[in-house]
Amino acid sequence: MRLIAHRGYSGIAPENTLAAFQKAIDAGCTTIEFDVQLSRDAVPFVIHDPTLDRTTTGHGKVIETTARDLSHCGAGYFARFGDTFEEEHLPTLEETLAFLKGKAQVFIEIKSESVFQNREDVEATKAQCDSDGRSRKDIAQEVHSEDNARGRDQESQG
Repeated sequence: MRLIAHRGYSGIAPENTLAAFQKAIDAGCTTIEFDVQLSRDAVPFVIHDPTLDRTTTGHGKVIETTARDLSHCGAGYFARFGDTFEEEHLPTLEETLAFLKGKAQVFIEIKSESVFQNREDVEATKAQCDSDGRSRKDIAQEVHSEDNARGRDQESQG
């Protein structure tokens, strides 16, 4: 049986963080699904929402925030986990791929906000996944509409 962790083991650690990915691996998951949004300067970050407000210490839209500012966002999701994960930060795609290499396969969802913002940067993000030396079993998928993204999220929660 193949176990896939949606945003990592987000029931016990903040979603889309290295801590959540490690907890999923420790629990026996062989594939990690996570989301990617591009920063204003086209650096891919691992975050589901188009805005920073729900799960990080930042505010505003990811696509309007520089990589430097995003790298300073805490991602410990204080509202849900208190200070248990206060050291967690918003990881980049590069950092996440390096962390998961040899530990788990990945399913990467490139969110629509990034797809519509700059097609060339999305293609560069896919190329980054390919150049990481991963097998073709690893997937980078684009979500082309908010309705499609909402439908997937509702299905996975139901």
